[in-house]
Amino acid sequence: MTQQRVDATSDYELEHPQEANASHEVIRAFNDQMAVYEHYARSKGLHGKALDILLWMYYADAPITQRFICSRTYATKQVVNMTLKGWRNNGWVEEAERLGGDDRERRLRLTEEGRRMAREILDPLRDAEISAIDAIDPEMRRTFATMSTTYVKALKRKLHIGKDND
Repeated sequence: MTQQRVDATSDYELEHPQEANASHEVIRAFNDQMAVYEHYARSKGLHGKALDILLWMYYADAPITQRFICSRTYATKQVVNMTLKGWRNNGWVEEAERLGGDDRERRLRLTEEGRRMAREILDPLRDAEISAIDAIDPEMRRTFATMSTTYVKALKRKLHIGKDND
């Protein structure tokens, strides 16, 4: 029987401590960013996935389906359905058109009241995001954008998440 490692240090971390430390800093930064969005959502009476759903609905050019929302937010059908059901009950979401018998194929959109609510939540968030990005040196912004995109693509590939793996 082989002995299992008890600590969380990988062979790579032992062989390349400086690179591993930098990797940890990047991962912590992404985790901190996700926590900021979760905190903001809770401060507005939403959970994190509801904020994601609201973002997609607010910025969509046309009504969208629950299936589309699930594919973009990686939320479960149940979470999306329960969130939208609550919003329908509040008068924030309405059916724009039905594409068949499956509820997930109904195209939904925010009502005027829903758009007002979304504006109150999302416009200050967008302003804060733009202000935070503008505080970064333009060259660093380009590097950040490239690094973030590359990291997310690599992480999805490693976790088998994406169009070929859903």
